[in-house]
Amino acid sequence: HRQSMRIPLVSFTALFPLAPESIRHALDSSASRKQGHQLNPRDFLARLDPHHVELIGQLVRYVFTGGLVTLVHLGIYWGLAAHHVVSPQIANICAQAVSTTLGYNLHSRWSFRGHGTRDNLARTGGRFLVVTAIGFGLNSFWVWLFTALLHGAVWWPMPAMAIATPLIVFWLNRRWVFG
Repeated sequence: HRQSMRIPLVSFTALFPLAPESIRHALDSSASRKQGHQLNPRDFLARLDPHHVELIGQLVRYVFTGGLVTLVHLGIYWGLAAHHVVSPQIANICAQAVSTTLGYNLHSRWSFRGHGTRDNLARTGGRFLVVTAIGFGLNSFWVWLFTALLHGAVWWPMPAMAIATPLIVFWLNRRWVFG
């Protein structure tokens, strides 16, 4: 005889009190539905402010394009550093050069499409290069920290390069480069 266990519904508002009001309302409304009822994503999106719908769309597109760019970066880094073709820092520089070009083209055309203006390529491109330099600095820091300071394996910086750096770069791209 199996005993069924009921898991209490937790209010999103209680878990994330600083989330924007429209997101908290939409999620709390869906959490209060009867168990077994599937939430239609269109119902959820209909409850949000248009600004938050746009933000979610950008974030989803960024996850896909940024994921591809990050995989390319990590693949080049790993291929060069793990096989001792070059030092881990030089491998990071090579990976950065390729991923910067790919990233600008994908993010400006798809991730942040319809957001901000593209009327001044020098301004947008220059800002993208500044944000890329920040991302490169972060990735270089992770490589130095984990491979040089802590004497770890060449894969040790890869989780930070795949999670922390892209989150910071997304925020900077959205607010400053393509905003």
